[in-house]
Amino acid sequence: ADNTRAVAVAVTSTPGPRVVAMVPSAEDRVVDYVDVTFDKAVDFATFSIDDVTVAGPGGAVAVSSVGLLGPESYRVRFETPTAAGQYTVTLGPDVSDVLGNPMDQDGDGVNGEAVEDVFVGTFDVVLPDLVVDSVVPPAGPLHFGQQVQVSWVVRNAGLIGAAGTWSDRVWLSADALLDPADRLLGAASAEAFSPLGTGAQYTSGESFALPNDPAALPAGTYY
Repeated sequence: ADNTRAVAVAVTSTPGPRVVAMVPSAEDRVVDYVDVTFDKAVDFATFSIDDVTVAGPGGAVAVSSVGLLGPESYRVRFETPTAAGQYTVTLGPDVSDVLGNPMDQDGDGVNGEAVEDVFVGTFDVVLPDLVVDSVVPPAGPLHFGQQVQVSWVVRNAGLIGAAGTWSDRVWLSADALLDPADRLLGAASAEAFSPLGTGAQYTSGESFALPNDPAALPAGTYY
């Protein structure tokens, strides 16, 4: 007699990991990394810089490393963005859990979908915006080679304070536009005015020598 019995068994796939948090996820001033947390441990061997993209107002931002923070948490480092605005982080879908299941970011039970299982997060970079409100040159007429006193007013028009150190540069130009042909007269440190809060301003000044180059700088109106 044939004692073989066939038994039907339903086999379902194990849902892959998905990102449940990213920090920062809102506004920040200087960002060179994000921390991402999955809902389960992932196989770190499947998570590399090739699985992450970061892009912002100026285009792609180079991702430099992926580091382990804990069983489910990882730090993704990238170049410090230099432009204010919103940045988008995409991750996956080929990051797998310890059983080899790729991501199931949309939670539909189908792992590793090329579009649906990619995590997308955003953060905003807000930077100071230092603007020159006015420049006061000495009363003319002036002569090349002469020492002149120049003063100016700088205001922080950004949404956050300006910290650190910076310098104000003064140029001599034949027109109201700065270009490579213009002459740098010198610079003045603004360290004494840091930090500069939102909407705050300062007045600074310095003495500079006008260049004495008749062949390149004929008499006329300069800025």
